[in-house]
Amino acid sequence: FILLDSQTNLYQPIIKMCNENNFSPNIIYSGERVPTILDMVSNNLGISVLMRKSIPSNYLENIEEVPLCHTQESKLVFLKKDEQNYTDKQKDFWQYLTDLFQNGIENKN
Repeated sequence: FILLDSQTNLYQPIIKMCNENNFSPNIIYSGERVPTILDMVSNNLGISVLMRKSIPSNYLENIEEVPLCHTQESKLVFLKKDEQNYTDKQKDFWQYLTDLFQNGIENKN
């Protein structure tokens, strides 16, 4: 396996999925850069598990993509400092995000 390193939020879930399926991955490399991992896979040095959105389309010409049956969810959050003097545009944007995610993104289309 060629994986993103243990500092990422992807490493432990992959190890857990492997263990839940009764095998321990033979990790030959772990690093921080997705392009490096994709280059190694393209050069037939191993296989990897990555988030689909992190793979630039030009890499898909040289590698095969196989979606996992069991997927993992991740959550994205927006953060801001409390009690800060924000501009009106910043406040409007924050209100837009708050409304969007409280009401559900799918309702905005």
